[in-house]
Amino acid sequence: MIPLLLWRCPLCAANDALVHVARRFRADRVYCRACRAEWRLRRVPGDNFYLRLVGTRDERSVTAWYDAMKATLCLEPLHDPAAALEAGEALYLASGPAALQAEATDPLFFTAPEPRHKAAKSQIEGRSVGRGRLFLTDRRLTWLGEENTASWSLARLNSAYAAMDIGLALMVERRLYTVHFFEESLLKWVTYVALVAPLVEAKTGHRIETSHF
Repeated sequence: MIPLLLWRCPLCAANDALVHVARRFRADRVYCRACRAEWRLRRVPGDNFYLRLVGTRDERSVTAWYDAMKATLCLEPLHDPAAALEAGEALYLASGPAALQAEATDPLFFTAPEPRHKAAKSQIEGRSVGRGRLFLTDRRLTWLGEENTASWSLARLNSAYAAMDIGLALMVERRLYTVHFFEESLLKWVTYVALVAPLVEAKTGHRIETSHF
């Protein structure tokens, strides 16, 4: 549970580093694989969950630790050999294993006969594209799949929302895509899209809507 909320260590700022160890008769343990910091998790019924940093008196609500985590956020280019970047392009996020779903009528991934009557958006079913990885740069989102590859300019991205139990919901020129991450937090992806969005708006005038983070 905790790594889905605190997807970045609030102390050392390492992404995807926290591990939550549930313990039946003792307080749950949370630790960072990067800096080795360790917390004990305590629930206060009707209030909140609290994390106490082991070896200190520093106990804060998960909400307060989340605020501390957000204070460390910044866009830092990273390197991933799987990402084929263009000249001057910066990579900001690369996912682990994920699954992509697109609209069944999407010609980018599927071939289907043209419908006689245009269906309402709510009537269009989703269809699995397959497994792969998602990459976010300062210019685009790229899907590198086991069978398909696609790239969407951020100037075409309308919105990015965290849909719990479904995945990252991306609306690209009013066409819906959902990405289910097997090992990562939806909040992390929404947050990074939200950090890149002002850069896109300043450069192109295009605004991207995101979930609150």
